[in-house]
Amino acid sequence: MNTYKFLFLASATVLCLTLNSCEENLPPLPEAVNPNVEATADAAEGNTYTDVQPTVIDPKNNVYGYITDKTTGKGVPNVPVTDGYHYTKTDKNGCYQFVADSRARNIYYSTPADYKIEVNTKKMPAFFSTTQLDFTKQNRIDFTLEKLDKDETNFTFVAISDPQCKYTWHADRFRDESIPDFQSTFNNGSWENIYGMTLGDILYDNNSLWGTMQSLLGNITINKDYGYFPIFNCIGNHDHNYNYANVSDYASTITYVNYFGPTDYSFNRGKAHIVVMDNVVVHSLGNNACNYYAGYNEEQLAWLKEDLACVPNKEEMLLIFVGHIPFRNGGTDSGGNVNKTRHYSDVLNLMTDFNEAHIMIGHTHYPQFYAHNGYKTRNGQPIFEHVHAAICGGWWWSNLCTDGTPNGYAIYEVTGNTIKNYYSKATGKSIADSQIRVYNGNETYSDFTWDWGTTSWTQDGNSFTSNNLKGKVIADVFYGDADNWKVDLIYNGATYPMTQVTVSQRDWNTYSFFINKCGRSITNTSWMSQKMHYWTVTAPNGNPATLTNWQVVATHTIPGSGIQNVYTTSTMQNGYKGYIYTNGTTRTEF
Repeated sequence: MNTYKFLFLASATVLCLTLNSCEENLPPLPEAVNPNVEATADAAEGNTYTDVQPTVIDPKNNVYGYITDKTTGKGVPNVPVTDGYHYTKTDKNGCYQFVADSRARNIYYSTPADYKIEVNTKKMPAFFSTTQLDFTKQNRIDFTLEKLDKDETNFTFVAISDPQCKYTWHADRFRDESIPDFQSTFNNGSWENIYGMTLGDILYDNNSLWGTMQSLLGNITINKDYGYFPIFNCIGNHDHNYNYANVSDYASTITYVNYFGPTDYSFNRGKAHIVVMDNVVVHSLGNNACNYYAGYNEEQLAWLKEDLACVPNKEEMLLIFVGHIPFRNGGTDSGGNVNKTRHYSDVLNLMTDFNEAHIMIGHTHYPQFYAHNGYKTRNGQPIFEHVHAAICGGWWWSNLCTDGTPNGYAIYEVTGNTIKNYYSKATGKSIADSQIRVYNGNETYSDFTWDWGTTSWTQDGNSFTSNNLKGKVIADVFYGDADNWKVDLIYNGATYPMTQVTVSQRDWNTYSFFINKCGRSITNTSWMSQKMHYWTVTAPNGNPATLTNWQVVATHTIPGSGIQNVYTTSTMQNGYKGYIYTNGTTRTEF
């Protein structure tokens, strides 16, 4: 929580005017001490007056304040405080002061690991000031922190990619399907200390839904921890307000900031430092959307360096770095990957100072695991990048993403300074049923031209290739990658190793569904997704459709911890069974 003041200095008289945040019932300020107390060693050099606390406030600093313990009323020292451009730290009295950048919209702090995440009345993280800064005056902004009453060395990190609501019915599906799934999942099982994080694109360029999504992402009740599921947020390209796209990238973030707070910030849990940064660089207006590159500017890089410099013993810490657009192998003047010329390597190099580092990403609407083998952290492992399936799937038209992965989210179990385990979680399904779908390579779709034997074709003037999977048992392992997954067919007790495809594969089953049942355009490249997460083997009996006494076993070895999760299925996908089509008016379940 925070209070906000303007301090007017006139000779020896100090007049304080308190303005309270409109959303919060604020605690009283710390009791004043003798204002004539001698300035401490923490006082700014050259001052001849003292403030109500035993720290002298330099009149050249346009922002200052105190961070105090909610229980004891004492100042909390060494808390990093920022304006989004530079950092300072609270002194031994809990006082901070600095010259904030004139472009600063919020003053905020990086929550220490041994304090609770402060929330507002909507149960949303509230680590930042909410009243407009006035740099014609000296701004006083105070915060209070409350000590944790439980151990959070181990915690649960929930990655929620791309809610991307464009219409009210999109938000309704998020409310009626996604949120109840969070609640049913976390109300059960051994999850502890649960924190959510959206990975950008909360909206889909519809500025009338900001209030709706703010409300939906708050006040999510669960029956453990403190009774609610707090969700932090990251900005995506569709969260930049296109009305300001031709003004500046900075201007385009104003609406997001007004509803969700700073775009670049950090906090700490256990032995983990979590950093969230905007990596969308808006450069012009498109068709009611922003045109953008991907990356970071010079000021963001400087801010990140200062943020990480505040982390003691980085070599013993876990870094979770959150952004919207993937890094992967980098890009050039594009919005697909962080651009090589926009501090791609600078940011990755900073991550290598940590014991372990994971990048959490959205944007693509399909999952991918990427190991940055050229960037090793202190434990000798590469930086691991996790690109997530979208919780909206293919923009809420179905319960599927563009590559056939079920819509949903991902759950990470953090133990000390490592991510010990993680899972994908499909909305409306158990974790065990969220990992694999098996196809019959001989299946054809009567309403569709192509099938699993199609290896090359031209579509809308573009040439495509794929694998000949006729006669194959096809396992679509949604989050699968070549290094950490092993997939086998067990048939009549014998094991038949399955091999990963050598060419990116179109999922003909779900593509047919999107085009023929969901009415999506056959010329829209958004639906032409081709990925590598397919494993195949020739049916031992010669016909996948007549297999009996079989199961596919997919074993996922978690990089770092070595924990193995084993998933099985003995169900062959039958047409479009289990798929959903909805358009806001009708809903069809197949």
